[in-house]
Amino acid sequence: MLSHQSTPVVKRQLEAQRRPIERRLPARMVDTLNLVTLEIGGSTDFVPSLIKYYLHTLVPNEKTARTLYSYLKSELASGKAEKRLSLKGRQIDHELDLLKSLTHIENTTDLLKGIILKINDDVLLASSVEGWDVAYPV
Repeated sequence: MLSHQSTPVVKRQLEAQRRPIERRLPARMVDTLNLVTLEIGGSTDFVPSLIKYYLHTLVPNEKTARTLYSYLKSELASGKAEKRLSLKGRQIDHELDLLKSLTHIENTTDLLKGIILKINDDVLLASSVEGWDVAYPV
C-alpha cells in the first residue's frame, strides 16, 4: 500500500515511462499505415497498436529484424517528412533501442520507416498477391 505522499512521485515515474515517441514521416508512410488498418478491419486509431505489435514481434526475431535495413533503400522510404506519428508505451523506448542494435539502424525515424514498409509488404502487398489469407509478420 502506498502512502498518500508517495502517489505524486509514483505518478511522475509512470508518466516518464510512458513518454511519447514522436517522429515526422512522409505522408505516404502514414497513409500506408491507415490503409493497412482499414485492410485488417480496424480504424486509423489502431495504427499505434499495429506498430507496437510489430515492435514486440520483431525484437525476439533477429533474422526478420535485420531485413528492415533493406527497406530503407526503397524509393518509398524517401520523401519529405510531413506527418507526425506518436507512440506511447512503457516498453517502446526499450524495444526501439533493442531493434536499433539488431538492425544497425541508428535513427529512430529510419527504423520506423523500415517497420512501416515491412507492414506494407506483410499486409497490403501480401493481400494483393495471395488474396489475403492471413499474413503473419514474422
